[in-house]
Amino acid sequence: MVKTLLRGEEVEYTLNSVTRSIRFLHQDLGFLNLQNPIPLYVAANGPLALQAAGELGDGLISVVNEQPGVLQSHMRLVQTGAEQHGRQLPQHFHTAAGTSAVVLKPGEKLTSERVINQAGAWVTAAIHFVYEIYRQTRSEDTIPLALRDIWEEYCAYVESMETPPEKRYLQIHNGHCTFLMPEERRFVTPTVIQGTCLVGEPEDIIAQLRRAEQDGLKEVTLLPPMEYARVVLKEFAEQVMRKY
Repeated sequence: MVKTLLRGEEVEYTLNSVTRSIRFLHQDLGFLNLQNPIPLYVAANGPLALQAAGELGDGLISVVNEQPGVLQSHMRLVQTGAEQHGRQLPQHFHTAAGTSAVVLKPGEKLTSERVINQAGAWVTAAIHFVYEIYRQTRSEDTIPLALRDIWEEYCAYVESMETPPEKRYLQIHNGHCTFLMPEERRFVTPTVIQGTCLVGEPEDIIAQLRRAEQDGLKEVTLLPPMEYARVVLKEFAEQVMRKY
């Protein structure tokens, strides 16, 4: 339906069991630019959503697509979804990664307070995300290697929450991509940071991006914590983008 609307056409839309025809109004007045095609990118990480991206999408946005091997694995499922519906993926199918970045100072360790502060909100959001998949599937295969060392402790932490199970998701996702919960700081280890973020001195991050580009990645979206967002983006722009 969205694609039909973006072509400027009329479509049947059902809401609350009532079906009616809808379309964009005033197309002749120039309020909307529908002459240039507007692509539809699908945000997906699970297998069914990835196949849906292949069936319907013009591009894919996934968490940690910049990590080695992740994009190729995702694209195999995207291709499967396309083939199952007799579809050829667009020639310029877009690929993007949702992640964050920390530009290290010379000799700086991943255990530094600065690194943990700048990486923590994204790292724990990734842990929350994996936990939800694990909770639904109970499959150990859903746990990335980078999270294996902290996994049992994190699950025990969730089980110790006083929030009732039916409302626990509200506590699990507190701070999600926005700030680091103090009680979750212990899970922001060097291994987890490396497995979920673009991290390193400028030349290291550039090398990671070049490798991801060779694997087919076309875009990186950074989601630093709100408190440090301007610092993170400024450092990335000046020290990485300027040299890339």
